[in-house]
This record gives sequence, structure tokens and C-alpha cells, in this order.
Amino acid sequence: MARIIGLVKRVTNRSKSSAFYSLLGLKTKAHQHGGPIHDEVTPVSTEFVIETYPRSDRFNSDALMIVVDDLKQLLIQLKQNGVIPHFTLSDGQSVYVKDPEGNDVMLIQCTPT
Repeated sequence: MARIIGLVKRVTNRSKSSAFYSLLGLKTKAHQHGGPIHDEVTPVSTEFVIETYPRSDRFNSDALMIVVDDLKQLLIQLKQNGVIPHFTLSDGQSVYVKDPEGNDVMLIQCTPT
């Protein structure tokens, strides 16, 4: 049985990308195994999914989905750091921002269980 075990994101500036993902509340750690030094971004959810959607004019690239504890507070922090949402889903619980490389990142408000 095949399993997805990870995702490789190609970036031109590791330090800017690490700072961005740290701002989102994730941890980054430099390490190396058989290739160049790169950053591991953690933690990874046990509920990890890969979804396929049709490409459109508005959404023409892949997006990393990140669940956050307090979307409203995070958006304040992001705006203070020059990161502005470019799309909000109709439910108001998910927004898209761009990482330093111009890739879409979907931020999703965590719902209590």
C-alpha cells in the first residue's frame, strides 16, 4: 500500500520562509540527510489530507493548509508583518495569504472538538 509521507516546498530564501512559518506558530529546524541543508516544518497533523481542485483564474497554484487556534489574532500579527489576506472563504473561517515565495497558504480557524 502506498502512503504519502511528506511534502517538499522549493524556496529561494530559507530564512524568510522559516520566519514566515514561525510567525504562523509552526516550528522550523534545519537539518540534512543526503542532500542540501533544509528546514523541517512541524508539527504535522495526523489529519493531513491532500485535496485536488480544478485550477482557476483565482486559484492557479497549490496551497498549504494550516489550522490555527486563533485566526483573528493571527491575522492581526500577519498584517503587522506586511502579510495581507488576498481571499476569505464565505464562511469567514478560512483565509488565503501568500508566503514569501508567493505560494498560497490557507489558514483555517480551528474548531473546538
